Amino acid sequence: MLTKIDRIEGTGLFAAAGPSTDFERVTLVFGENGRGKSTLAAVLRSCAENNGELLRARITLGQETAQRAVLSFKTGAADVSQATLDAGAWDRPIPGLVVFDAEFVARNVYAGQEISSDQRASLLDFSLGEDAVATRVQHDSYTEPLRLANGELRTATAVIDTARGSIPLNAYRELPNVPDVDARLQEAQRTLQAALAIGAVRARPVGADLLAPTFNIENLFLILRKNLPIVEAEAEARVKEHIAGNARHGFEAWISSGLDFVNGDACPFCESNIAGSKLIAAYRAHFNEEYRTLKSQAADLVRGVQTRTDANQIDRLEREFQVSQAQQEQWREHLDIRPTTLDSNMLREKYKSLHDLLVPLATAKSHAPLEAFGSLEHEANARALWAELLAIVDATNAQIKCNREAIAAYKAGLENSNVDQIRSSITTLSATKVRHSPAGIAQLVALEKAVAEKARLTAEKDAARVKLDTLMTQTLDQYGERINQLLHDFGAQIRVRNLGISFRGAQNRPRTDYGLEVRGAPILLTNDQGPNFGNSLSEGDKRALAFAFFMARVLSNAGLAERTVVIDDPMCSLDRHRRATTLRVLKRLALACRQLILIAHDIWFLRDFDDGLEKMPKAHRPRRAYAKISRIAGNLSSFEALDIADECRSPYQRNLTDVLNFALGADNGAGKELVAKSLRPLIEGYIHRRFPLNVPRNRNLGDVLKLIRDAGTGDPLHALGDKLEELQALNDYTIPFMHVEGEPAPDLSQIEEGELAAYSERAVRVVYG
Repeated sequence: MLTKIDRIEGTGLFAAAGPSTDFERVTLVFGENGRGKSTLAAVLRSCAENNGELLRARITLGQETAQRAVLSFKTGAADVSQATLDAGAWDRPIPGLVVFDAEFVARNVYAGQEISSDQRASLLDFSLGEDAVATRVQHDSYTEPLRLANGELRTATAVIDTARGSIPLNAYRELPNVPDVDARLQEAQRTLQAALAIGAVRARPVGADLLAPTFNIENLFLILRKNLPIVEAEAEARVKEHIAGNARHGFEAWISSGLDFVNGDACPFCESNIAGSKLIAAYRAHFNEEYRTLKSQAADLVRGVQTRTDANQIDRLEREFQVSQAQQEQWREHLDIRPTTLDSNMLREKYKSLHDLLVPLATAKSHAPLEAFGSLEHEANARALWAELLAIVDATNAQIKCNREAIAAYKAGLENSNVDQIRSSITTLSATKVRHSPAGIAQLVALEKAVAEKARLTAEKDAARVKLDTLMTQTLDQYGERINQLLHDFGAQIRVRNLGISFRGAQNRPRTDYGLEVRGAPILLTNDQGPNFGNSLSEGDKRALAFAFFMARVLSNAGLAERTVVIDDPMCSLDRHRRATTLRVLKRLALACRQLILIAHDIWFLRDFDDGLEKMPKAHRPRRAYAKISRIAGNLSSFEALDIADECRSPYQRNLTDVLNFALGADNGAGKELVAKSLRPLIEGYIHRRFPLNVPRNRNLGDVLKLIRDAGTGDPLHALGDKLEELQALNDYTIPFMHVEGEPAPDLSQIEEGELAAYSERAVRVVYG
C-alpha cells in the first residue's frame, strides 16, 4: 500500500510538493478544482503502469524543474520501499495499484460523444482481469512463433516456387530422376533457340543470284554490217569536204536542221533559185532520215561496247557476290553451308578479250557509217567469249542456289516445331535437375518442416483460443451482470446488452462488443445519425457507466485484498441518489481492498464517506488518513493535513467561532477587523436559523428589527421582543463596518479592542440566550 507521497517535482502545479501526511488503509484527499487532483491521479497511474511517458505532457509550465517523484509504499507489515521517477522513468512500480480517473474513462469507455473500437479493445484488457491473464498470455504467446513460422514457410515456398516454375507442387515432388538430364536439357535448349528464332529466320536474307550481264551480239553485228547504197559516195565526199572547210562547232547539225526549212526551189535566206544546186542535192542525200539513223547508231556503238565490256561490270558482280556470300554465311550456325566462288580473274580476261575484239570494229563503223565491218569470224569469236563469260556467272549462281535450297528446307523444318512443347520439356527438365540435386532435396525437407511447424502452432493456438474464448465468455457474462446491477443501483436507465468479444478490425485486435439500451431502446455507440451515445446520455449517465465498468471489475477481482485502489472524483456529475449509491459502493470497496485512496473536490462527499466509515463497528472500522492539496506561493500546490470538520464549517459557524474566541480573549488568528465584520452576519445568521419561516431571505438586521417591532402576540418573532434593545445596540455598532458595493470600504483601523470585546460578549449572549 502507498504510505506517503514524499516528493513530486516539475509536474503540473506540483513544482516542488511534499511530503504529504502518512497514508492509511483509507486515505481521503481533498483538493479544490484546478488544484492538481488529476495530476496526482496521473502520477499514481504512471507509477502503476511503470510508464513515465504518461507524465511528459504535464510538466510544470514556466519552471525549469525536472520531473521527479518519490512514493513510499510497503508490501508487508513494515517493509517500506520507495518508487522513484527520474529522467522520465520509474525505477519500479507500486504492486497492485489500480486507478480510476479521467484517463481510465477516455482509454476504456468513451471520449467526447462516442465509444470507439480502441476504447472497447482497452476495456477488454481491463475487464478480463487477472483470472484470464494466464490463458490470454498463453494464447498470445503463439503469435510471435507463428509469425516466424509463417515467415519460414513463405521463404521455403518461394524457393520451391522458383525451382518448380509452372509445375504444381505435388507434381514437382513426384518428378522422376533423369540420369542424363544435363545433355537432354542442352539439346532441348538448342531446339528452343532455333524454334524461337523462326520469326527472325523468316526475315533473314538467303542470298540472291548474281544479276547476269546482257549484250546483244547479234544486233551489234547487224549495225556493223549495215550500209546505204542510196547515198552516193561522191555526195558523201563533197558534203564532208564542205563541212571540213567550215569546221565550227555544230555546223553539221545546223546544216541538217536547215534542210527542214527548204520548201521548193527558193533559198530560205536569200530567195535564190537552188533547183540546179549540186551542193543542195548532196546535202539531201547526206542528211536523209535513214542515213542519219545509221550514223547515230554507228556513233553509239563505241560507247555501248565500252560500257558492256568495262571493268565496272566485274566490280558490280563482285559486290553482288560478296553480299550473297555474307548472307548465306549467316546460316552456317544452323546448317552446313557450301562455299561459293566467283572466278573474277577469268571474268576480267574474257571481258578484256571481248573489249579488244569489238571496240576497234565499233570505232571504225563510227568513222565510216556507210561501210560494213565485222566478219562472220569476228561474230563467232564474240559469241564464244560472251558465252564463256556468262558460264562463269551461271556457275556461281548454281552454287548460291544450292545453298538457298538447303536453307529453305531448314526453314520448312522449323515451321513444324512446337515451341510450347519444347518450353514445357525444358521446364520439366530444369525442375527435375533441381528437384534431385542436394539443394533441391534440402529445400523440400525445409518446406515440409515449415508446413508441419505452422500446423502444430496453429493447432495449439486454436486450442488455447477455444479455452480463452470459453473463459472470456464466462468472465464477460459475469462482468455484464455486475455492470447492470451497479447501473440499476445508480438509478440509471442504461443497460449493457450482449457483452462479448469481437476480433474485427484491421489488426484483428480483440475487443469488447456490446450494445447499450436507454429505457429499453437500443442506441448507437458511435456519433452517427439517430439515437446514439452522444445525444441520448447525460454527462451523469456517461460517468455512471464508466464508474460501473470500473467497479464491476475491481469488486470481482479475486486479488482485491492485495490491491491499492485510487478513485479520482467519483461523484462528478452525480445527482443525490447516485451520490448515496456511490458512497455505499465505495464503503464496500474500502472494506474489501488493501487500501483505498479517495481523491475529491467535494469536501462534503468526503465528510459523508468518512462519517459512514466512522459508524461501523470498531472491529471493522478501517484506519483513516486525511490529506489536502493546498495552495502555496506562486499559485502552486503542495500537501498538508486535512481537517474535514474545519473544511466543512459553514460561514455562520466560522463567524461564531471568531466572535466567541475574541470575547473570551483567545487568539485563534482572527484579528479585530475580521471580528468586527463578523458580528453583524453572526446575528443575522442566528435569527435566520431560529426563525427560518418567519424572516424572508436576504433581509438584513435593520429589516428584521422592524419585523420584530411589528410582530403581534401570535407571531414567533414576538419572542425576540425582550432582546430588541440588545439587537438594536448591535445593529447601531456594526453599521459602520458594513460595506455596500459601489461605496468606499469602511475604515476599520480605529476599532477599539475593548469596545469590540464587549459587543462580542453581547452578541454571544444573544446567540446562546
